[in-house]
Amino acid sequence: MIRFLAFVVAVALIGYPLVLIYAITVPVAQFRTGSYVDFLPFAGTVFPIYGGVLLGVAVHWARVGRAWQRLRPVELFKAGVWGPFAVGVVFVAGAGVHGLTTQGSFEEGIGNLWGLVPIFAALFGALVSAGVALLFHGLRPVAGAGGPMIGSGGPGMRSGRS
Repeated sequence: MIRFLAFVVAVALIGYPLVLIYAITVPVAQFRTGSYVDFLPFAGTVFPIYGGVLLGVAVHWARVGRAWQRLRPVELFKAGVWGPFAVGVVFVAGAGVHGLTTQGSFEEGIGNLWGLVPIFAALFGALVSAGVALLFHGLRPVAGAGGPMIGSGGPGMRSGRS
């Protein structure tokens, strides 16, 4: 029952930012042009968030160098939050450099909303990475007749007994 609930909450956490971003970025049908241009802001907003979560988890996995079964969901959550935040910071820095080269001012490139980009990237990234961590938690093997789960203890772990 807990695993099913984890899957349901994971799907909700992964899908909710999509619904929010769609409602914010895609114009209502009355004001659409009828081409793919209507959905470019949606794709440009979703790609850094979901791609940032994927990038953060991939960098963490490559840095740790362990098997997927030994990664903890909390580690995946942290990596998934740092990924979109880093992508947002790189976007702001890139926009500033673009403004410096085209308009002669770093501030002209980033505008006055530069702080909101990494904040919203981290916020939406936190929702998505929480869903990924819950999904990963629900997919982990259960302790059964074959012994304890991988990473649940061993000879080097304290047992809690005196």
